[in-house]
Amino acid sequence: MLFLTHILFSLIAGILLSDSFPNVPSFAFISLCAFFGVFPDIDSLRSKIGKWVPLSKIAYFILGHRGIFHSLIIPASLWLISGFLGKTEIGIAAVTGYSSHLFLDALTPKGIAPLHPFSRYRLSGPVKTGSWGEYGLLFLLGIVFVVIVLMD
Repeated sequence: MLFLTHILFSLIAGILLSDSFPNVPSFAFISLCAFFGVFPDIDSLRSKIGKWVPLSKIAYFILGHRGIFHSLIIPASLWLISGFLGKTEIGIAAVTGYSSHLFLDALTPKGIAPLHPFSRYRLSGPVKTGSWGEYGLLFLLGIVFVVIVLMD
C-alpha cells in the first residue's frame, strides 16, 4: 500500500481511539499512531520513511522487505516494552498504528508473513499497491476521515 493510504488509515484509527485514553494528549496519541502506521516500511528503500531514514538501507539488505518488520513480532515487542515501562497507553497507540499497517499490507497480493521468522505462511489479498482498488480504498478512507473530523 502507498504511504498516503497507511497514514490516513492510521490517523483514523488514532482519532477513533484517542478519547479512550485521557492521560495521553490526543495529538500525541494520534501522532504515534500515524508514525507507527508507516514505520514498518523502514525495510523498503522505495518507501517515504525508507528514503528519510538512513538505517533503512541496512534493514533492507539484512532483513529484506516485508520480513520481520511486517510480522507480529514488532508490535508484540512494542506492547511488552510499553507494559514493562508502565506506558500502556503509548504502547496501544504504537501497536494500533503498526497493526493498521500490517492489516493494509495483508490486503495486497504480496501480503505479510505474520509469524515471520517462525513460519513462512502469508496472509494476502487482491488489492495491488497503486491500483484502482487501492485508490478506491483511499477515497473511502478520505470520506471517513472527513466525516470523523467534522463530527468531532
